[in-house]
Order: sequence, then C-alpha cells, then structure tokens
Amino acid sequence: MDRSGGKAVTVSDRKRRGAPAGAGLWITSLTGAAVSVLSGLIALLLAAFVAYSSEDPDSIAFPLSAAALYIGALAGGIVCSRRAHRTALAESAIAGAVQSALMLIVSVFQSEHYRYSLLLKLLLHAGVFAAYMLGAYLARPRIKRPGRSRAARKRRA
Repeated sequence: MDRSGGKAVTVSDRKRRGAPAGAGLWITSLTGAAVSVLSGLIALLLAAFVAYSSEDPDSIAFPLSAAALYIGALAGGIVCSRRAHRTALAESAIAGAVQSALMLIVSVFQSEHYRYSLLLKLLLHAGVFAAYMLGAYLARPRIKRPGRSRAARKRRA
C-alpha cells in the first residue's frame, strides 16, 4: 500500500527517523559568532572590574582581556555544535573568521593598532580559531551505547 497519499515521494521529501534537524551552515555560524561576541563582552566587563579593582591594573589587563576573548570564542563553538546537533567544525571555522574580521576592523580604528607586534596579533587570531574548534569538539553529541548506563550495570551485577 502506498503511504504517500497519491503524490510522488522524492528522496528529499523523506527524512531519517531520529535524525536531528540542525540549522543551516550560515545561520549556525552567525549565531555562534553573535553569542561569542556577547559572552565575550560580558566576560570583558567582569575582567575589567577585576583588573581595575587590583593595585596594578595595567599588568593584568591584557591577559584578562585575552581570556575573555577566548571564553567568548569557546562559548561560540559550543553554540555552533549545539545548534547543528553534531560536531560543527565548519560552522565554528566560519564563526571564527567572522569574529577575526570584526577584531581586525575594530583594531584598525584603535590608536594602539601598531603598538602590538604582528606575531602577537596572529596568535590572538589563531587562539580564536582554536577556542572555537575546542568548543565545537567539547559540545559534540555523545554516542549512546546500549548497556552503558548505570541502571544496565546494576542489572548485570
């Protein structure tokens, strides 16, 4: 008996059962970049509060701001994988490129743009990509194997 209701069923009309429907590549990437920027700004505000409440804020301002940047990028990678329902390395790479482009555009308009060496800038951008990839890897869906739960182990014992 034909279950298609009289109309032709193509391959694209059928979906696997149990397969999660993730968002598209660009939507996932831009969402990850937006979450990364927002969470990075929140972490930057907390880092500024901690730095300027210390006795020498200049010595810890840069490390805390870099940590805030990487915490934001890590959160962006996690959001990319959660939205895609898989390990979203491509989406995280695109989001990292978007955030690196934003960092480059903002840094050009800063008066201290030429203060830091090129190697330090490249390390910051490479760290953003690495944090995105780490976040995407950490948020990957786990494989559920039957018989690996606590209840199954108790039944066997």
